[in-house]
Amino acid sequence: MKKNERKKDHYRLGLDLGTNSLGWTLLSLNVKDRPQCILDWGVRIFSDGRNPKDKTSLAVNRRIARGARRRRDRYLRRRHSLMWNLVRLGLMPKDKEKRKKLENEVNPYESRTKALDEKLEPFKLGRVLFHLNQRRGFKSNRKTNTKEDKSKITDDIQGLEESIRETFSRSLGEFLNKKYLEGVGTRARAGEKLYPNRKMYEVEFQAIQDKQSPFFPKVKKEDWELLREIIFHQRPLKPQDPGRCQFESSQPRAPIALPSYLKFSIAQDIGNLQIIQPDRSKQNLKPEQKAVLWERLNRQKELAFSSIKTALKLPEEIEFNLETERRKKLKGSSTASLLSKKEYFGNKWFALDGKLQDEIVLYLLETEEESAVAHKAITEWGVDEITAQNLSILGPDDFPRGYAHFCAQVLSKLWQKMSDEGLRYDEAAKELGYNHSQSGVTELSSELEYYGKLLPESVMRACPGEEHHVKKYGRISNPTVHIGLNQLRLVINAIIERYGPPDEIILELARDLKQNFEQKRYMEKKQRTNQSENERISNRLKEEGIEVNGRNITKYRLWEELNTKDVLDRKCPYTGETISPGTLFTEKVEIEHILPFSKSLDDSRGNKTIAMTHANREKSNRSPYEAFGKEKKRYDQIIHRAKCLPKNKRWRFDPDAMDRFSDENKFLDRQLNDTRYLGKAAKKYLSYICHKNKIWVVPGRLTALLRRKWDFGKNRDDYRNHALDSLIVGVTDRNLIRRIAEMNEDERGRVLVAEPWKGFHTEVLKALDNIVVSHRPDHSIAGQFHEETAYGRLKNPSAEETKQNYNVVYRKPLFSLSDKEVKAIRDSEIKEKLLKEIEESEISLKETLAEFSVNTGIKKVRLLKKENPLFDIKHPSKKPVHTKSFARGEIHHIGFWKLPNGKIEAKEVSFLEINRNSDNNFRPHPAAKRIFKLHKRDLVKLVHKGKEKIAKVVSLRPINKQIRLVEHFEGGNLEKRIKNGEKLDIMISFSKLKDYQVRLIHIDPLGKIKDAGPVL
Repeated sequence: MKKNERKKDHYRLGLDLGTNSLGWTLLSLNVKDRPQCILDWGVRIFSDGRNPKDKTSLAVNRRIARGARRRRDRYLRRRHSLMWNLVRLGLMPKDKEKRKKLENEVNPYESRTKALDEKLEPFKLGRVLFHLNQRRGFKSNRKTNTKEDKSKITDDIQGLEESIRETFSRSLGEFLNKKYLEGVGTRARAGEKLYPNRKMYEVEFQAIQDKQSPFFPKVKKEDWELLREIIFHQRPLKPQDPGRCQFESSQPRAPIALPSYLKFSIAQDIGNLQIIQPDRSKQNLKPEQKAVLWERLNRQKELAFSSIKTALKLPEEIEFNLETERRKKLKGSSTASLLSKKEYFGNKWFALDGKLQDEIVLYLLETEEESAVAHKAITEWGVDEITAQNLSILGPDDFPRGYAHFCAQVLSKLWQKMSDEGLRYDEAAKELGYNHSQSGVTELSSELEYYGKLLPESVMRACPGEEHHVKKYGRISNPTVHIGLNQLRLVINAIIERYGPPDEIILELARDLKQNFEQKRYMEKKQRTNQSENERISNRLKEEGIEVNGRNITKYRLWEELNTKDVLDRKCPYTGETISPGTLFTEKVEIEHILPFSKSLDDSRGNKTIAMTHANREKSNRSPYEAFGKEKKRYDQIIHRAKCLPKNKRWRFDPDAMDRFSDENKFLDRQLNDTRYLGKAAKKYLSYICHKNKIWVVPGRLTALLRRKWDFGKNRDDYRNHALDSLIVGVTDRNLIRRIAEMNEDERGRVLVAEPWKGFHTEVLKALDNIVVSHRPDHSIAGQFHEETAYGRLKNPSAEETKQNYNVVYRKPLFSLSDKEVKAIRDSEIKEKLLKEIEESEISLKETLAEFSVNTGIKKVRLLKKENPLFDIKHPSKKPVHTKSFARGEIHHIGFWKLPNGKIEAKEVSFLEINRNSDNNFRPHPAAKRIFKLHKRDLVKLVHKGKEKIAKVVSLRPINKQIRLVEHFEGGNLEKRIKNGEKLDIMISFSKLKDYQVRLIHIDPLGKIKDAGPVL
């Protein structure tokens, strides 16, 4: 904070940052720094930057379309350059019409064949070279081709090479000419093995040059080389910026495929691995055991825990601390496992220097040309030609994908230190002088700057010469995190401007935000499994006449966990008494925390089991060892029965299970620190406006528990619940956790949690109704200009076509038609034949269409359609040759105008129109006055059913002349909710806006309203 900055309020800021929401709460602090009331709170809603259907980044489709445009532009530039040089060399006529005529008169396949034996006329030679440029064949890019692509393409290319040899053709052109003369197609189609590679064209070009160059002395050697370069040049890919190393900011992050990273990962696992004996005591690995594992893991892709027991000559009954239901093996070195195969380096790989190993893998990952890899392998890596060829085929898809947080140099230092001295990662980092917890913040700022400037180690694609801050400082590649951090900055700066900087900050990051793709897939699968299991148990409880509720479902699942293999051997872990289905739902049996909640703060199902009530009373507020460890015989029996439980529960019966909770300070730190990467990055980011020791990034384990204990329901479809979450996050401090830990569970294992202050529950519910949700407006002019399909205007429509209002026609592959589209085929003869085939067919529609296509040779058909409104695009724009029609894309906004006669007129404006109209002048009349314009997600005020409401624009329907609204706090899947019968939407026709007193309002990031009042 600047010296002249005046602090306005003494408060703590609670934040709940999700994938598309930010809940925030300002808690006024008393003299003891404890929260005493809500100073202010709110919710900010924004797009997560992903497709709502498949959750892919919205940038993906834009990138694909942009790539297609760029490839087309590069092709046109290449073709123009080639034509200009052919005209310059006298190999093409200067006149464009003559060139067009030559294209139709000369058979390029015939000329390509003759070019190998005899002199061609100059223009025919030019036509041949131009034809080579039009095709030029596939060139493998090792960085982009997947294993599946390579396999398919390689098979097709090899099939074509074999066909060329079998027909005794000297070149690809001669082979294609033979097929042309036979009346067979010359284009590559699925299953026809007609997929040429670039090398075939280059060989043919060289053969033509060798034969024709003596006949054309004016075309010098350098001219031939220039033509070759124009035709066959392939632009290298732009290198990817992986971001900066966490410790050495000048160095790029290393790919996780590098041997140095894999060795670092292996060293971490070996350092953390412990042996659990049958009596549940734990032992660290001996140096000789670590050496055995180090040798095995550095040679294999992975090693199952059962194999580790064999390798270390351990008895079958022992377990490992890293072994869980989800983790059945340790990862080894997939790179070493691959490159040590006999077709690559073999055992020589392990004799190579570690630095050279990294250099080899990095070259294999970054090099595009197969020939370059093969050359380097022979000249520098000392392998033979066959091995070099095998290595050249390897690509990034053959290795693990992703980047580490460190550069290769740091990784190499870390793994050697960890391996040689048996240190953990944090110990090795400290020994090397790296402090991974250091924030680097020397002076607090009066506002939060762009995260890319403050967290350079977390971003990529930084371009210091650029002016825009995102391009200049780079960004996080995950669009959801990028948008979320930007919205966090916006809200926090608004809070600071209004209330001054916070004294403390507590932040919780949504689980979805912290998970990578694989973790999300696992959690989604786990949720589906849990849902299925709950439904199964619910049905079973109904059959038995037992009340279906959450507690009984949990009780039944825990009962099944006692022994999943033998239903008759489900016993209380502490007494060995059999728990039968008849006693399960009686007072004799109850759910209990294995490790007492008051000491572990773990209320998850992983810390619960069922036991006889009297045994639970005896165990009391203690761990199994604390309660029964002094009776060795009984404790051994408890350990024996615990082996039937899931692996994530067995360790809780160990003698040292409570050790992790014995140090109160460390215990509290664990509860109040999310140590995952994004959590640490968020904490460092916020430390620029609040001291790092006053910031906690909580894992969020207690939020749901506290909501339940304080009787706050969870309505995921109400955006205001994000503010409630931020409030609970904000009160989750050391004092609250200590008070929870001091409270004993009651006799039924229920945990009681006192409210943070008197009247808390009443105050919260009252304040919740006053929150106005702030929605991030999106008025960008970047959007869909038109639909993807290009149409042709229907010319000379028949009477039937006119009757059906058809106005356009388009082409579509026959095999992909639907029933409705079959009936829209324009060619009546084809349509009738096909309809008859479908009617008589006993196979599926798709199979019938494929069979019809094979029998008739018809691959595409023209379909009729009615589409309005339409607009035309002429190409080229200066001297149009052809015209295509397109359906209008999305609506950008609807403007409401007051005409001179007092009437209100609505004017819809598409994204195409707003981009074409540089003046943005859409007045329906020169003297019209615009009242307001509405975009999707804008907020309006209106009077509905006698009540003033704030609503969000969900959709604009200019065809129906309606606006669709929902109240500002409504969230979730609105379409699904409405379909299920919820009365959410408010439909208002354009003509009724005045009756509803609809007007546009503005909401700032904190939810404060700017309302000018009714304007209609």
